[in-house]
Amino acid sequence: MEKNRKKQIVVLSIALVCIFILVFSLFHKSATKDSA
Repeated sequence: MEKNRKKQIVVLSIALVCIFILVFSLFHKSATKDSA
């Protein structure tokens, strides 16, 4: 169970990082569009 829980935390961390990168890229795109 402990191993499975650790795996879940790793998967959640990767998912959070992916979401953060997606949000950041979208925000960056909109920011560049506004300045253009």
